[in-house]
Amino acid sequence: MLVLAMIDTRTALRNLEAILAGDGSNGFYVGPSDLCLAPGQEPTFDPTAPEVLEAFCGIAARTQTAGRVAGVQCGSPATILRRSGRAFTLRPC
Repeated sequence: MLVLAMIDTRTALRNLEAILAGDGSNGFYVGPSDLCLAPGQEPTFDPTAPEVLEAFCGIAARTQTAGRVAGVQCGSPATILRRSGRAFTLRPC
């Protein structure tokens, strides 16, 4: 069974290390629209705000370092290609 925790709020971002240290999940899933809302950005599957992109990169890198799976929702095949170099294993469209 695959169990993924959602990381899409400021609280989750602040507590990512503690969440990564916990047991019970195989990895983490990022909802880009929800993650955009955290810093007050417009929700979108393909964010461009630097704060949101930095959060994406941090989540992916820290999850990979912890040996877990990182996933992110993509709105199109083009978005999947843009995210392919960011350590996201799961990129559903």
